[in-house]
Amino acid sequence: MRIFFCNGQPKSGSTFCFQLVRQLVPHRALRVDDPELSEAIKGNEAAQRILHRTAGDYTGYVSGSIDEAAHVLASLSLPADTVLVVKTHDATPIAAPLLPAPAVVVTTFRDPIDVMVALKDQNDREKLRPASDIRPGFLKYDEYAKALVSASLFTARLLTSFSSSNWYIEYPAFIRPSPVGLARMAALLGADEVRIAAAVERLDLEVREGKTLGEFNRGEVGRGRRIIEELVRSGQVSGTLAQDGMIGHRELVRRVEHHKNGLTAA
Repeated sequence: MRIFFCNGQPKSGSTFCFQLVRQLVPHRALRVDDPELSEAIKGNEAAQRILHRTAGDYTGYVSGSIDEAAHVLASLSLPADTVLVVKTHDATPIAAPLLPAPAVVVTTFRDPIDVMVALKDQNDREKLRPASDIRPGFLKYDEYAKALVSASLFTARLLTSFSSSNWYIEYPAFIRPSPVGLARMAALLGADEVRIAAAVERLDLEVREGKTLGEFNRGEVGRGRRIIEELVRSGQVSGTLAQDGMIGHRELVRRVEHHKNGLTAA
């Protein structure tokens, strides 16, 4: 078995990356109507616990750490040539070579200041959903400071767990890839650069038109940076918190550029 983990910082385009990889990497879809998969999962409480479902089918999202998910998925009685593509939100992704099955671990990340604004937007939108559809996890970002603490902490944890064996791609470098970016994506995905460029363009259009599932906000780069000074001046966000977020992000970008194990927007 081979596992492709589409990991990501919340609000960093992780769903876009997941959808893109599913289009470009030949894999076995996680579906409840797959009899062999259903048989492999039957009686496996760990698999049933981590595999997320909605509307009666698997979404491809797995809860918990990548390490735990890899051990659970690798234990399933599936053909040896099975390839799975799953989505996670693990702030401390383990190095791929340490996993129990061959794997690719790619993590999307974004400027924490922009993530802050996106999380606050999500909180505001979440309140407008029907009560039965509200996801409590997003309601905790009712203040910019709370959102920035979460975003900066995720970035800091990515730094502590950084591995040159994993891939890290910064939003929006994989949505508007440069020639160098396309070449690195081709190496990562094993797909032709022309095909990748076409898939990216098509998926971006579909997401913006609401034709493809995605937690898409405005996707605008620099929104946070345009308001952070006023937030600090008004006391809504501490200057230290804002500075720490920026420093952490710069260091993560520096490491990716140094190791050439991903894409950056710089």
